[in-house]
Amino acid sequence: MGKFLGDIDDPIIKKMEKYGEVQNGTRGEKPEDMEGIRKRDIKLSKYNISLYAYRELEYFCLQYGEKKRSIDKMYCLKKHDENLKGFKNEGKIRLYESDINLIENAAKYTDGQLYSYILKNVTDGIPYESMDVPCGRRMFYELRRMFYLNLYYMKYKMGN
Repeated sequence: MGKFLGDIDDPIIKKMEKYGEVQNGTRGEKPEDMEGIRKRDIKLSKYNISLYAYRELEYFCLQYGEKKRSIDKMYCLKKHDENLKGFKNEGKIRLYESDINLIENAAKYTDGQLYSYILKNVTDGIPYESMDVPCGRRMFYELRRMFYLNLYYMKYKMGN
């Protein structure tokens, strides 16, 4: 069986641990609330979606909150500076709103009643175990798989 990074008796690793570059047996920090939860990639290869396409969608969803905050900041800028003749961030606002709507519509299309739980999971990384989802774990993760499938088709096949 392979060695865990924290079990290696290597002077370089020891030096990295001393300066805080290796923590909890991994390189970098692990959030305290994610302790004991292992993140796995979803396999969508039977739908002809590669691992890299899935990861692109995953990171696209993780930008959801960042894009919402950016839109709020840009609208505040626009509102407070009424003397702007041609607001230069208008195109960026439309792009971010389009991305947000795409993610929300894919979640709603996947399951109209559980879409808010799906959104929390895919955009904030909140695991099933930390939410009070009114369905079983297996069903929830199957819905999440279907969400990524729907998002893929909405984003790439439907021409958004």
